[in-house]
Amino acid sequence: MKILVVDDHYATARLLKRFFEREGHDVCVFPNASWCLPEFRKSRFDVAFIDIILGDDLTNGLELASELKRRDPDLRLNLMSAFWSYSDRVMCAGFGELVRKPFELEALHSKLINGKRDSVEK
Repeated sequence: MKILVVDDHYATARLLKRFFEREGHDVCVFPNASWCLPEFRKSRFDVAFIDIILGDDLTNGLELASELKRRDPDLRLNLMSAFWSYSDRVMCAGFGELVRKPFELEALHSKLINGKRDSVEK
């Protein structure tokens, strides 16, 4: 499975990359929308994990997710945040439930493989 991770927090992005690669997946990591969009135009991804707050980027994770979904309606999107207050926005935007940080990696992988909406928070 080809996985896209967009997170400006280096440690989180690296953790997800290492974990999913150990599980046999191909993972591309970007710190923001500006770096992600050119690669997204060239490659096909099966699933994306996108942080809602992308630091100093002009595009937030919800805007990026909307653009990626517009370009590839089959892309499975997972939006992440440590702030639970974004949960309603994510649901209203049609992206399912928010992946709350910190999360359990094994539960996150199960969600990835099975397409489940299980709880992945610690």
